[in-house]
Amino acid sequence: EEFLNQHNDLCEVCNTGGDLLCCATCNLVFHQACSRPVLKKLPPDNWSCAYCVSSGVTGYKREARERRRNSQAVREIERLQREIRERRAFVAAQAEAKAEKERQEEEREEKERQEEER
Repeated sequence: EEFLNQHNDLCEVCNTGGDLLCCATCNLVFHQACSRPVLKKLPPDNWSCAYCVSSGVTGYKREARERRRNSQAVREIERLQREIRERRAFVAAQAEAKAEKERQEEEREEKERQEEER
């Protein structure tokens, strides 16, 4: 339990909760589907995230191929994060525009009712 308390509560990629994989090396957590490189099955308990592997803190200092693969995974994670932020901002902007349109329509209807009452 102490191990879990030392980790973030939200996925590093999509910023939501749920069933999360905890990196054994740092405090980051990921959904299996969000993790890069892609995990086809649940990793072992001592799994380390792409950030830790690519930085060499997990002992892969001499294994350049594995570090390069994880450096590419970090870039993919950062791309996914940007896409998710942009998508959320777009959806929020659409919702705000819809709410504004509805508010304007209500104001127009109220104005028409008031004119009819005169």
